[in-house]
Amino acid sequence: DQASTGQWSGQLHYHREAETAGWSGNLEVRDAQVVVPGFAGPLAIASARVGIDGSRLAVDRIAGRAGNIEFTGNYRYQPGTAHPHRLRLRAAEVDAADLESELLPTLRRDPGLIARALGRNPVPDWMRQRRLVGSIQIADLRLAETRLTNVRARLLWDVDRVDLVALAARLDNGFIEGALAVNLAGQGPTYKLTANLKGLTWQTGKLDAEGALETSGIGPQLLARLRLTGIALHTDDETYTGRGSVLEDGRLLLQLNGGGKEMRMTGTLATLKLDTEPRP
Repeated sequence: DQASTGQWSGQLHYHREAETAGWSGNLEVRDAQVVVPGFAGPLAIASARVGIDGSRLAVDRIAGRAGNIEFTGNYRYQPGTAHPHRLRLRAAEVDAADLESELLPTLRRDPGLIARALGRNPVPDWMRQRRLVGSIQIADLRLAETRLTNVRARLLWDVDRVDLVALAARLDNGFIEGALAVNLAGQGPTYKLTANLKGLTWQTGKLDAEGALETSGIGPQLLARLRLTGIALHTDDETYTGRGSVLEDGRLLLQLNGGGKEMRMTGTLATLKLDTEPRP
């Protein structure tokens, strides 16, 4: 990562002894532009506190912006470990479309004409070095028409594989927990979410659900390619199982069976409604 602009104050010392050769010190950084491979543009760091100890780096009290996304957090670089990059991020509000836009160089890679002809999609050098663990907290996350609040997850990034585990969030009056796996090995990303939904208000009672969501691509492709499998819906009276897809107007369609009956539901994740009463 490289800082192209900014102001810093503090103290730096260079140690010449063979065993401790290198820089150490503490700095206050303001108004910096930091280039991070895989992002659409430099990160705007309004302020941060940086500690340097040879090849180790600690960055605390980060306040910054990536495009339209404001964030705070801290970062550690500890060479010689399985995951030398350690990161904690917090954001008050994130639109998934803005996040995708900032990460386009990571999500969509052009391997070049020859590589495409040979069916290859080589991993860039910067991604080979992307071995990171951390955590993410988002107070308000917008996914198209769906709003998730109090989103929390542990992050594990190994080269071209990104996992969000211990993923938890509020959806309306319900609660979601699960895991999201992102595969970056191809020219476009693939996503698989396995999740449980509990306590969602539905009709006159509560609805629990579980299942897997899979999709791939960028932008509108994500909705068009979305598939839901292994779905199980638990109402106060019955359990229904089945699958789901997306209608042309963007609404979810769930086709379910349970207790010898069939049920069809449509809507967004938070506003599913019964199209027809369960029938034999």
